[in-house]
Parts: sequence; structure tokens; C-alpha cells
Amino acid sequence: MKKELTEIEAKRALRRKKIIRRRLIVLSVAVLLICGGVLFVLLKTKLFPVKDIKVAGSGLYTAEQIIDASGIGDRSPILGISQKKIEESIIKELPYIESVKIKRKFPDTVEIIVTDTKECFAFKTDAGYIVANKDTRVLESQEREVLPEGVIEVIADGLEFKLSENVEFRSDNQKELFETLSSYPMEK
Repeated sequence: MKKELTEIEAKRALRRKKIIRRRLIVLSVAVLLICGGVLFVLLKTKLFPVKDIKVAGSGLYTAEQIIDASGIGDRSPILGISQKKIEESIIKELPYIESVKIKRKFPDTVEIIVTDTKECFAFKTDAGYIVANKDTRVLESQEREVLPEGVIEVIADGLEFKLSENVEFRSDNQKELFETLSSYPMEK
């Protein structure tokens, strides 16, 4: 009988150890998740504010224009910066920008590297010419009276032009034609 009691006690002790081990694992995971969440919130809000913004690559716009268009403010959290949002914002406000690349340099510097786009097409309208790049993105809202030098003149009716957006074609045939045309290498 004593032997059975010791076996039962041993099984109970083993079961208690397993329960304690499971509780420790669950508690450890919970503490890690809470600490991770707190760290994430701190990094996104208070830690590493942007103090210095450097701009490179544009010969058409000033650094101040690009910084203003980016929407990065003084004291913005460096980890809260969205590459996609900044790129969309800069290209929408400054249409002669082709691409934007953001580099974070810890603890407090952001570098914005932009590439200028080139005029490739001039769409003939009744009032003048609408200038667009190789992707048919409209670069200027004002119509030019004179055909710009070194661009392809396009005469097409019924197209819609909105600044910093691609030209809206009337038919798929027109769109396919421009995709084919823009795939050819342009002279520099």
C-alpha cells in the first residue's frame, strides 16, 4: 500500500511540474507580447523623432519643395514614415519627379532620393500642347502654345488630362498604341 501511495504521489508531483511548466510558458509568452506591443507603440510615437531631412537627385525642384511635398514634419517618428505615402504625395505635388526612395538613418535622419522625369509626349489640343512623360503621366496643367523640343507630338481627340495622373484614353486601341510606343527607347 505504501508503494502505491508513493507512485500516486510521484504521478501527482509530475503532473504539477507539467502544469507549472505550461503556466510559465504561457506567462512568458504573454509578457513578451506585452513588452513587444509597448516597444512598438513607443517606437512609432516617441522614440527616434526625425530631426534632419536630406534631399538628393532633383535638378528641377529645391530641397524645401520636396520636403514640403513629402509631408514629413519636424518630430515625425522615423519608424512611422510610409515609403508609399511619401512617394505618392511627392509625385502628386511635383509631377516632374519620376521616382522616390526613402532611406532611414538612425537615430534621426531621413534621406529622400528622387529621380526627375523627362518630357516625352506633347498631346495637341485646341489651345496648345499638354506635356506628358513616357508613362503618359501629365506633367503640366497649363497648355503650352509651342511644341516643346525633343518630344513626340501626338494628335488625338477625346483624351482627358489631369495633372500628375496618366492620360485617360478613349479606347483600348489608343492605350495599346501608347504602351507600344513608350516601350521603344527614347533618345537622351
